[in-house]
Amino acid sequence: MGTRGALTQLKLDEARFFLDQLKPNFGKARKFDFYLSAFISAARSVTWVMGTEYAEVPGWRDWFDSQIPSKEEETLLKGTNQVRIRTQKLGPLQTMSRVAVSGLAVPEQDAKRVTEAISKSPSGELPVFVGGSKGKYFVEIDVGGDRLRFQATSVSIERKLEEFPDAHILDVCTAYYAALESLVRQCRDKFDA
Repeated sequence: MGTRGALTQLKLDEARFFLDQLKPNFGKARKFDFYLSAFISAARSVTWVMGTEYAEVPGWRDWFDSQIPSKEEETLLKGTNQVRIRTQKLGPLQTMSRVAVSGLAVPEQDAKRVTEAISKSPSGELPVFVGGSKGKYFVEIDVGGDRLRFQATSVSIERKLEEFPDAHILDVCTAYYAALESLVRQCRDKFDA
C-alpha cells in the first residue's frame, strides 16, 4: 500500500466488511453478536489508526481537533464507545431481546406435554431454540430432556443495545459507519491530495 491514508482506509474497509455481515446474520443469535462486536471494534479503531498515520502531517492535528461532531454523531460516538468498553471489559454482547413465533404447528399429544412441562417449571419457561430461514422456520423445545421440533411459518426477532434503547441496531451501525466514512474522506481529500 505505502501511501498515506492507506492504513486508515484499510481499517474503514474492515469495519465495512463486518457491517455488511450484520443484516444477513440478524436472525442468528451468536453470529450476529460476534459480527456486531467485531464491527464496533474495527469502527472505533478507525480514528486511532488515522491519528497514528497522520500524526506527523502538518496541520492534521489542528484539523482533526476542529472536527466537531453533530449532536447525532456525538450520541453515536458516546454510545458506541460504551458498547466497545462493555465488550472488551465486561463480557460479550447479547443483543437478542425478543423472538416472536407464529404459525407454530404443535400436534395435540406434544401440546399437552409442553403445557405440563411449563406448569412444572419454576420460572414458567422452557428452553427453546429457534432456527431455519424464511419460510422454513422451526422451534425446538426441551421437554424433560426430549427436544421436540415443530414447524413455524413466521419468526420475528428484536435486538437491543442498552446504549441505544430506542434505535434499531442496524440503523445505529449504518449511521456510525457513514460518519466515519465521511471523516476519512474529508481527511484524505485535505491531506492526501
